[in-house]
Amino acid sequence: MRGHAISTITAAFMVSTVACSTPVSTGYLDRQALLQPGQYLDGAWCSDRVGQAPAYSEVRVVSVEALGIQDRRGVSTRDAVSWLRAQLGLGSDESSGDDVLLRFSDKGPIANLELAITEMDPGSATARIWAGEFGAGHAFVQVEGKLTDATEGTLLCELVQRTRASGAVGFRDLGGDSGPAMVEQMLGMVARALRDELRVKLQGKPAA
Repeated sequence: MRGHAISTITAAFMVSTVACSTPVSTGYLDRQALLQPGQYLDGAWCSDRVGQAPAYSEVRVVSVEALGIQDRRGVSTRDAVSWLRAQLGLGSDESSGDDVLLRFSDKGPIANLELAITEMDPGSATARIWAGEFGAGHAFVQVEGKLTDATEGTLLCELVQRTRASGAVGFRDLGGDSGPAMVEQMLGMVARALRDELRVKLQGKPAA
């Protein structure tokens, strides 16, 4: 019996703590019905103009905001925005001027990216410990984005990623509430997926 219990605990630790989840419609995106699974994101739509000449030279992040979400225990909307900006390799705030997400060449049109964190829930440590294997208390984040031509303002792409974390079905919470740390971790994963998806969409090349 003791050996079985140890095996069960070991198996639980091996369960992936983070997984994709079906995006929810928040009203932020205009092309929600046209989204298709991307190579790195849950949902992506791009106009026929994307991938055609002249190729875009760079992508600049013009805004990162918290939309329709509230401060939660251990994590504020300001924290979430700051974490996402940091994971995107941007400055701590928009006034820093560090807004270039991707640069492909020195010449060509520029694309602007607006991002909104539309879901942020660190979940419940207690619920994860008691019933995390059944989905209770899981943490969630959702980030949505709009890519436009910097000169014309034409919509180029809409993007969304929703991610959930179980905290290894509660084992991460045995030393304290892991919810805020999982929110930061998931925002980092979303940042990498956004960067990789845009590289593929704009350049037709897989992420390095």
